[in-house]
Amino acid sequence: TQSTGSDNVIFEVLDNGVKAVKAATLPLIVEAIICPHQHQMLYEVLLTFRSFCTSVELAELLIEYFIMPPGIDVNDEKEQFVTQLRISLVFKKWIDHYWSLDFVGDKELVTRLRDFLNIVIKSNQQQATVASRLLKLVETKIKEGVSTKDIKHTITDTAPESFLPKASSYAELRMFDMNPIEFARQLTLIEFNLYKKIRPNECTKNAWNKEGKEVNAPNITAMIQRFNVVSNWVATELLTMEKLKKRVKALCWLIDVAENCKQLNNLNALLEIISGLNQGPIHRLSDMWEAIGNKYSTKFNTLNNFVSRDGNYKILREYISSVKTAACVPYIGIYLTDLTFVAEGNPDFINERLINFSKRRRLAHIINEMLRFQHTPFVLNKVPLIEDYLTHLKYSDEDTLYKISEKIKPRGV
Repeated sequence: TQSTGSDNVIFEVLDNGVKAVKAATLPLIVEAIICPHQHQMLYEVLLTFRSFCTSVELAELLIEYFIMPPGIDVNDEKEQFVTQLRISLVFKKWIDHYWSLDFVGDKELVTRLRDFLNIVIKSNQQQATVASRLLKLVETKIKEGVSTKDIKHTITDTAPESFLPKASSYAELRMFDMNPIEFARQLTLIEFNLYKKIRPNECTKNAWNKEGKEVNAPNITAMIQRFNVVSNWVATELLTMEKLKKRVKALCWLIDVAENCKQLNNLNALLEIISGLNQGPIHRLSDMWEAIGNKYSTKFNTLNNFVSRDGNYKILREYISSVKTAACVPYIGIYLTDLTFVAEGNPDFINERLINFSKRRRLAHIINEMLRFQHTPFVLNKVPLIEDYLTHLKYSDEDTLYKISEKIKPRGV
């Protein structure tokens, strides 16, 4: 529902009945996030502002409003100070959560902020305490070097005992030397490490689908590439087993790995494996599928239904929504589809000059859903031998896989 605003802002009423900014000029969006009780909008702006302004532009407006708080009588020192306090909290949240994304490597931004804070400390006693705290935070971050609000957690759980492989070196290691439970665990550690690196700025403007994706969306790109590698490895492993008996054994082993990935909440790896098993060169080998028996057929069908695309992944979406505190690697393909739908189906601006913040609000919701498990680690021990195996997976392209598949089962048979 849309309600009126001025030439510089349009409001809408959200599904929960809250009146919110639908579209506005940049100064009014920044003014909105320094108003009381705007925690949700601040969160949305910090997630998505890179799609409509630069970090320096955002900082300059916050500094401008700190010097001259908007809509407040110049003689009302108390109200001015309250607004300045809120602006300092906006800066604190920004620095705390997005230091490595926005400040590291942006000398202009860091210099502008430090210079401003030093001026405030010297010129205004009342504001000096607030500015000193912010400056101390900035200096601490600079000394830390890289950093962001990195994942900090106290692990109280104990990792389960590892199932060590039978082989003594990576060169000797084969599929059946590894316990499917442990294989799923090691796959999960590798994929969580990729997943936790995804940054909010990678999630806008379909950066992962465009030229320069390795620079603009490196971690999403790495996860997509990993998905394809594991899926193709699954198909390759099955097809390089020369005898039916071995292929059947390998198929059952892979279904066990997939089931363990589901139990661990590594839904990305679950999709990778099921996708590999559903590839044309594998799917057509009816003798192999018939030989796995009812137990494994039921297991596979259950997993296949769980990740079905029906209803836009309805079952998988409902399951992910039900995961509240447990560790999880979600299947990011769902969210990338949602992000594309919102990005391509809605203009960046309304009336040519107003930033479409309703679009950014929807993007922020999807990004939050996609990245919300990044700070909950898996409590598992590394097994270096299996980790090495998983980082050097060998696979063939689809044409080669079809040729091998047709040697096993010629066309028309």
